[in-house]
Amino acid sequence: HRDLHSFPTRRSSDLQNKIRGELQADASVRLRDGIANGAANFSGTQIAAQQLLVRQVSGQAAIAQNKIFLNDFTAMMNERDFVNAHAVVAMEKPFRYTGSATVNLADLSVFEPLLSTPEKKTLAGSLTMNWSGDGDARNFKNKGDFILKLERGRYADLQNLQAKVEAHYTPNELNVPQIFLGSDRLDFQASLAARGSTLEVSNFQIDEGAAKYASGYASLPFVWSNVGTAQSAFPPNGKVTVNFESANLDVGKLFQDLGAQPPVSGQLNVKLSAQGPIDQLEGNLALQLQSVRASTLTQLEPATIDLGLRLTNNQLTLAGKIQQSKIQPVQIAGNLPLDLSKILADKKLDEKTPLNLSVQMPRSSVNFVRQFVPALR
Repeated sequence: HRDLHSFPTRRSSDLQNKIRGELQADASVRLRDGIANGAANFSGTQIAAQQLLVRQVSGQAAIAQNKIFLNDFTAMMNERDFVNAHAVVAMEKPFRYTGSATVNLADLSVFEPLLSTPEKKTLAGSLTMNWSGDGDARNFKNKGDFILKLERGRYADLQNLQAKVEAHYTPNELNVPQIFLGSDRLDFQASLAARGSTLEVSNFQIDEGAAKYASGYASLPFVWSNVGTAQSAFPPNGKVTVNFESANLDVGKLFQDLGAQPPVSGQLNVKLSAQGPIDQLEGNLALQLQSVRASTLTQLEPATIDLGLRLTNNQLTLAGKIQQSKIQPVQIAGNLPLDLSKILADKKLDEKTPLNLSVQMPRSSVNFVRQFVPALR
């Protein structure tokens, strides 16, 4: 039984980064003929770290015939904010387990002291999370259910933050019927399902009120039951279908909606399509940025950027153009071999892959550079 505050410190400023409070624990384990039996208990009160206070933490576990029974683990910030878990875990392969965990945080502001930011940022909202499952940890043969819900959230300038995630999984199937993230500015939603040899992403949408930022659909060859095994989760002859489109997206406003400082401003149009088996995938990506301005270079005239990527016969080609009133158009071109089925099998890109890339700007007036270096003639 030790008062954590009594550990020696040199400066009061150091004390703010230390854990303070009272903690006591006892354990007894006996190992005979490779069989473990025993018990462990711990409890603590008024545990403080960087102004975050955990009023009570406790745990009780028993070990019987090489099985760990976590009968209880509880951490309570107050009557409404707590974390609780139970589990049974076998100490021998394949590490069979069953367990559940509950997180109930009625007031996220209790975690404000943990935000390591130079300026003080407000954190608020309520969060609940529930998980239960069982399976073999070693063989990745698991089943379980997961539900997360965030309501009335607030962080910095982001208001009315919401999140809803529901997931169910078995050794043969993953089903995520709802993924929703939202704020007072932006909403994102999607559904995901992996069954058989297909991973499908549907109902993909990014909206701002009545305005649709982007939408898409994807069907990819993916064997969920092979995850965690020696077999590849990406069958090379599986069929791919991808469609994604975003029109007239205000880049600067999108960064602001996400609570970040926009590095550039302008209008973005994106169109992505891909189809065919992985080993012979055909795909196109068209990206256009109009009226592009850099936030740190306000004196720079707006530019237009067009980029196109095409994948065919395991060859990726790039073609692009940058146009700005003060210079001649800049041409970009490149290509490299890209065998996606081999990359997925090897889990890396061959370092000896040949790359050809060129960027060319015809003779242009040096006055363009004078916008940044006035002394240059």
